[in-house]
Amino acid sequence: MSKIVIPKHSADVYEMNAVLKIHYEANDWVKGADFKQQLTRLIGTEQYPSSYPKKAQIPAYFGFIESKISNGGRVTERRITESGKRMYEAILSGDRLAKQRLIMEALEKIVFGRNNAGCISSDSDIEPPALLIKCILDAGYCTANEYAYLVWAMNDNCRNYYESLSDIIQARNSDGLAIPAEASDYKDWKPALAMLRWEFLKKSNDNNQKVVLHPEVMEHFSDRLQKLKVYNIDKFDDIEDTNSKDINMGIAEPGFIYKPFKINDENIKHIASDHFQQACADIDQQNIFVGDQVLFVDRQITHLAAYYGYLVETLKKTGCNYEIAIKKQYAINKKKEKELVAALKAADESSVNIRIAEAVKELINYDNYEMQLSVPGKSNLDILPAYLIIKALLELRYLTTIEQDYLVYSLLNGKETYSDAIISIRTSREGACF
Repeated sequence: MSKIVIPKHSADVYEMNAVLKIHYEANDWVKGADFKQQLTRLIGTEQYPSSYPKKAQIPAYFGFIESKISNGGRVTERRITESGKRMYEAILSGDRLAKQRLIMEALEKIVFGRNNAGCISSDSDIEPPALLIKCILDAGYCTANEYAYLVWAMNDNCRNYYESLSDIIQARNSDGLAIPAEASDYKDWKPALAMLRWEFLKKSNDNNQKVVLHPEVMEHFSDRLQKLKVYNIDKFDDIEDTNSKDINMGIAEPGFIYKPFKINDENIKHIASDHFQQACADIDQQNIFVGDQVLFVDRQITHLAAYYGYLVETLKKTGCNYEIAIKKQYAINKKKEKELVAALKAADESSVNIRIAEAVKELINYDNYEMQLSVPGKSNLDILPAYLIIKALLELRYLTTIEQDYLVYSLLNGKETYSDAIISIRTSREGACF
């Protein structure tokens, strides 16, 4: 589970404006002590002394303030950014569209989950503001409870977005959404309140608990909103090309050759426990063996499912599944994910081609099917097993020995048509065994 930190301090519009005012007028780096002194003059001295430095969190979160960080992780100085200057000027002039445009740009360009000046200890792939926007677009509105559930499900439990959104939709049609105790911390949605008060969002007309996009935001930025990414690893596409042979690029410890391991979506959440089950046919097709070093990827190999390399420690066959035990190895450089995924995809395609080539070579000797299958009298002598299996390999990508024998036996004896045999094999891979 990655660590996600979301600002919990003031989204009061007067206090956010005061933070921008101080840095706008300074137009330079402002030391922490000076900032606190000036802020108390603007908003009063009645609050806890420790709360004043935290008033800058929300403006910094959206990229309107930048910070200098000490080796100990403390903010020492802050300075207004160019977008922060334009934001403050838009606030002074009451230019709502300009404010909305600057927030739209922040949603597109700022990484919120990690390396963010408003929450410097956060280290997550999740982009909470984009997650909120996407929920509104897909489900019509969002509440604090629903937002908290999405962040908890995706960050703490590694569930995907649509799976989590489905829970919310179902809850709306039943008894409401039950928020686990550990998710309640995320209900403090200060960034959403800031966007509400900066008029990027608005309260729904029928319920104050619901927030929706401001009509002007939908009018001007609809296409851009649809393109927002809920994972910051997908946010930028400007990574240079890489040599697909270098699968180890971006891994902390060089010297290992990592295989791609295409893991089922429902198993991703079990990676952290170091144990899960997956179909034997799938593991055999991927050529995964005990002792392999693997990187977990989604089924289409579009992104990493975990940011560590893993050692496959055991493969224990139980029915049609393998019980798989893994051991965490070395961390992955997340900035290199796209390069790694491209390399892993190329390696997977190359491996498939090699397996098909090897299978075709073996087929030269497969015409002694009478001995191999002990078929006493074949009714379809015009069927050539070699070509039959080549056709099946091209369609199924691989065949186990049992599947190969099943296919040839079924057709030679008139038990099934080719199409029916292929359906039987696919069905067996989804759960049943031959």
